[in-house]
Amino acid sequence: MLIIADARLPLEALQKLRNLGNLFGFSSKGIVYDSISGHPDVFLCQTPDAVVVAPNAPDALKAALHLNRIPAHEGSFAVGSRYPHSARYNAWVGENLLVHMLTNTDSAIMEICKDFDHLNVAQAYTRCNLVEAKGLFITSDKG
Repeated sequence: MLIIADARLPLEALQKLRNLGNLFGFSSKGIVYDSISGHPDVFLCQTPDAVVVAPNAPDALKAALHLNRIPAHEGSFAVGSRYPHSARYNAWVGENLLVHMLTNTDSAIMEICKDFDHLNVAQAYTRCNLVEAKGLFITSDKG
């Protein structure tokens, strides 16, 4: 199992993750602003069958996906350095549901999820603020 985590996590957390699978310490310094530069979900969107990867995702991330035989599709637009262009791939995707600020979703994700139900939300960093547990959704975003 490939685990992609912010390379800036505390050493103890990184060591525990290494015990669970193949750990890739993610960093994108210089592409987006610092507070989100370790967020892999800014550069890729996990769908039920593959991931959609931004064209300007770090080469090391693309190599890790390839090495671990994770099916990947290249996205249509590069991640921008500032919001809203830094949130194009930060969608939450489940078996038959896409949740995101749909006007900001990369077109490759929209194409893969064209037959899914779509839920438009005001939070473009959806994946960073939404978790699903057995059909229940938890968010830290009051809006």
